[in-house]
Amino acid sequence: MLSKKICLVTAKFAPDVGGVAKASARLVQFLLELKMTVHVFCYKNKEVVKDESLIVINQDLLTIHRLDEPKNAGFSTKYYVPLYKKIKDIDQQISFDLFHGFMLHMAFPCLMARGNSNRPVIASIRGIETVWMLEDKFNTKIFRYIIDNSDWITTVAKDGLEILKSLNKNYLEKASFIPNSIETTGNIRWQLQNSNKGVVGTVGIFREKKNLPLLIKAYHRVNPKIRKKLLLVGDFVENEECGNSARIKVNQLIKDLGLENEVEITGFINNRDIQRYFQEMNVFVLSSDQEGMPNAALEAASVGLPVIATNADGIKDIFTHGKDSLISPVGDIEKLSHSIEKVLSDLSVIETLSAGAIHTAEKFNPQYERQLWLDTYQNCLMY
Repeated sequence: MLSKKICLVTAKFAPDVGGVAKASARLVQFLLELKMTVHVFCYKNKEVVKDESLIVINQDLLTIHRLDEPKNAGFSTKYYVPLYKKIKDIDQQISFDLFHGFMLHMAFPCLMARGNSNRPVIASIRGIETVWMLEDKFNTKIFRYIIDNSDWITTVAKDGLEILKSLNKNYLEKASFIPNSIETTGNIRWQLQNSNKGVVGTVGIFREKKNLPLLIKAYHRVNPKIRKKLLLVGDFVENEECGNSARIKVNQLIKDLGLENEVEITGFINNRDIQRYFQEMNVFVLSSDQEGMPNAALEAASVGLPVIATNADGIKDIFTHGKDSLISPVGDIEKLSHSIEKVLSDLSVIETLSAGAIHTAEKFNPQYERQLWLDTYQNCLMY
């Protein structure tokens, strides 16, 4: 295993923001700790915000190749050509031992670069791709080609395994579930105080899948006597398709519901500062329609902040209703609002969820995730 040369192709990498960037950086850190040489390939991110608190150490073993994304390529084969050419160029110089596409479609240039050699390719499903497979929004031929030809497939949500099984039960013979992890050491334990009582909050990049309007409408239904503030920690991504219109729609909804004096949108916050905002909340709410394994919810749980979430994808792999969280159906305003009221008004519920959240977060420790990746890499490199 030592001194292996790894090609990692990812949609995002630190200091880009988002779950994929954070998870791929965490994986690279694991590989560097094993003294592997890692080359990361990704397109230059269109998002203007960066999280400079996400830093990967051991830079002497790491090379990051950020390429210009081809224009108007969509997800056609044209989209992957620059990645393939760069990977192939580096491969001819050092000869990679293993290729890894971090997001399923990113395994396509890996397979192209591998060619007829028997070097292993890992393909990782990262949440939203399970939805693409279900709704057939992606290039189905490329997806099936990747699944058929990859040596191993990982998924961050167990729903991914079920979808693979529905396509072909034999896929499960070369697939595994590897969850995200969270570091809990040194976290400041959340406590209910007069200053945070009644504050409902969330953290994230406010993309469409986060369904922020659902959270705003649910908050509006909460008894005004027990609610104080809706704290939205994060921001919209302006240069994503429809990003600016999403901001306009949310601001208009806030105005229509008369919540201008109760809603705060902080703008982008560095990862190292998120813990402070958790301390300002009475409850953390995730109103998403789709999720892989949400880092923010795990981070909230790790400090004992009560968690409410929809039962989207990877949420079900982390939380248990009534023990460490309150779970409501995706898109259900009434039940989400009822859950928020329950937490804001019942101290015994708060105490139960807070203790349960910490216990749950401790299960998803980095050492566990690290070992799962190590086992996967070892098994593949034995081919």
